[in-house]
Amino acid sequence: MSFIDELKRRNVFKVAVAYLIIAWLLLQVSDTLVPALHLPEWFHSAVAYLLILGFPLALLFAWAFELTPEGIRKEKDVDRSESVTHLTGRKLDFAIIGLMALAILFLVLDNYVFEQAPSASAVEISDDIEEMHVVIARSIAVLPFRNRSALPEDVFFVDGIHDDILNQLSKLSSLEKVISRTSMEQYRETTKTMPLIGQELDVAFILEGGVQRAGDSVRITVQLIDAASDEHVWVETYDRQLTVANIFAIQTEIAESIATALRITLSPEEQRNIANVPTESLEAYEAYQLGRQALERQTANSTGQAIDLFIKATTIDPNFAQAWAKLADSYGFMVWYSGQDVAELNEKAFAAVDRALHLDDQDSESQTALAIVLQTQGDLPAARRAIERALQLNPNDANARYRYAYLLHETGNLKQSLLELEQAVRLDPLSPTINNYYAFTLSEVGRFDEALSRYRKLDEVDPKNPMTAVSIGTIYGLSYGRLDLANMWYRKALALDPGNPWLPALLGLVFLELDDDETAENWINQALRQAPEHAWANGAMAMLQSYRGDSERVRHYADEVLRVEPRWRFGTVLSHGRVRDLRDGNYEEVLSRYESSYPELFGDTAEVNSVTYRPAIDVAGLLLLSGEAKRAAELLADCQKQIADTIRVGIYGFWVSDVQILALQGKTDAALTALRQAVDQGWRTDWRYFFYVDPNLDSIRQESEFQAILSDVAKDLAAQLEVARTMEANGELAAIPEDKKYQ
Repeated sequence: MSFIDELKRRNVFKVAVAYLIIAWLLLQVSDTLVPALHLPEWFHSAVAYLLILGFPLALLFAWAFELTPEGIRKEKDVDRSESVTHLTGRKLDFAIIGLMALAILFLVLDNYVFEQAPSASAVEISDDIEEMHVVIARSIAVLPFRNRSALPEDVFFVDGIHDDILNQLSKLSSLEKVISRTSMEQYRETTKTMPLIGQELDVAFILEGGVQRAGDSVRITVQLIDAASDEHVWVETYDRQLTVANIFAIQTEIAESIATALRITLSPEEQRNIANVPTESLEAYEAYQLGRQALERQTANSTGQAIDLFIKATTIDPNFAQAWAKLADSYGFMVWYSGQDVAELNEKAFAAVDRALHLDDQDSESQTALAIVLQTQGDLPAARRAIERALQLNPNDANARYRYAYLLHETGNLKQSLLELEQAVRLDPLSPTINNYYAFTLSEVGRFDEALSRYRKLDEVDPKNPMTAVSIGTIYGLSYGRLDLANMWYRKALALDPGNPWLPALLGLVFLELDDDETAENWINQALRQAPEHAWANGAMAMLQSYRGDSERVRHYADEVLRVEPRWRFGTVLSHGRVRDLRDGNYEEVLSRYESSYPELFGDTAEVNSVTYRPAIDVAGLLLLSGEAKRAAELLADCQKQIADTIRVGIYGFWVSDVQILALQGKTDAALTALRQAVDQGWRTDWRYFFYVDPNLDSIRQESEFQAILSDVAKDLAAQLEVARTMEANGELAAIPEDKKYQ
């Protein structure tokens, strides 16, 4: 008898099957009992561990022993003629059938009868924030604390304590959901009931409290409430002398008390993290809290104020790691909000985050700040390691989730980026920043209506956020081809943040598309006056000068852009800057400029991806002019593959790249058909460049169909310009502060 036959005879295989089914059922029961009986998290793991250990023992037992009418006997002591393993096997068959029936019944009840809240990783975020009603058992929201001090200005101090308590709770890995501050701000001074708040935020518990500061004393009162029943779970009042050490001690005690109330076991690392005292200076602590609150306002002025406050905090206490981390964040934001030198800002950010990590490498905010700096410097693998470490330290950090999604997006992993953004939205459902980026990513996959709906809801919640207005304008302009509406929303953004040079540069680009060069120039000049080195301002001016045919000024402004941001994504400064040289036959000089910005296109094997396919098309056109037809054909084929699964319109759409490729391949009819499709789908981005300037389309520019399409687009934009001017005349556009109006 073979070994396999002997295993069958001794029922080893049947015992294995029966054991696995029983083990699976026990794990399901354990998974249900752990939260129901408030058992510690390790209980379920222990059950799984014991079952795994038991599996080889069960197989060994089935091999070595036999169940006989006289009891259990060693198999070697049983005469083969008296063996009843065949009868035992029949019993095992019936047992397996019964166990499988139980397993199927459990699955049916679990999926179709019992209501069961999905785990954090399984929660799907609805397109409508108000429709999310999945409550996770160990989830909590902390309402903004009430300022019970005599001085109204003490609200910043109260908000700081609220922020710190939220931060402490978010570090507890057993809490599956801790709503972030930006979402909770919508509930300041709310009159809504606890059950309603719990339903809106999908949380099981709500912490509310108040802070009273008087002289050198502080009183903090907190109460934990069961959101569903509106019953108090735990209440405590802390009266202490006003010192930073006491403030953090109270916050630690609150976190520990909540953990006890929710039957959460803290790991030694979590205990150390929540007991950490980042500074002993009350003055530094107050400057830090004011800086955080200024940074959240997301304007050029408030970011500058934040930098000053974080510098003040780190000057008072050079060992304040969290202040150094936030200083690094602030320098990163200033890249967008000012015209300061990008390299200088990045250098300052890296120095600040390096100091923060030297002081405390266990702080998630410092790790997140490091990831942002590394990503800016182009070291994406190191940036990913830093952000993953941040999430290990604080799995409920919505900002870290958002930054992780941003990093995944930059590396082309759009699907995983969306999943991380859904997690970030779950943790901070009303955050303008996170929802803005989530909606932006939705627009990248062509879900424009969903994205716009989310943006509009954000504008209703926080109508003073300039970035939401920018995002709405961008959807209208780049996705729907409605430049008149883009103008309206960009104007609102500029009215909210008049110190940001990026916004008049955007308005300049809008009026370039509307074929109103005079108004465009006014806006672009305003941006250049505010920030002479700003990439968007110089890029817009390069495009304007290109339409005017001033090649010298095109090169001047294009060089400014490329000096600051060699791979400026939105504009086509390299493309505009090459036109005169191509006409003059200076092919090598143009190729040299492209190689400087995109060296990966010039190796033995060109690397064509989502970032490089646009310049790759230009390079292919250059190669055709230089007589390198084979190499050009290979590049164009790679570009076709890259855009095959990409959307046409939107900020990262391929626009008319297919038209360029087909024209360069000599496929005139196909190119004209694609151009008509693009216009019908709402594409208007850089239309003047492609219709009037782009050398890649020279072969089809004189075609009658090309001219007909151009005429249709020009008429559409002329009508939109009239709408924009009417809105201006009727006072329908947001008023810009007098000292910021263009001349």
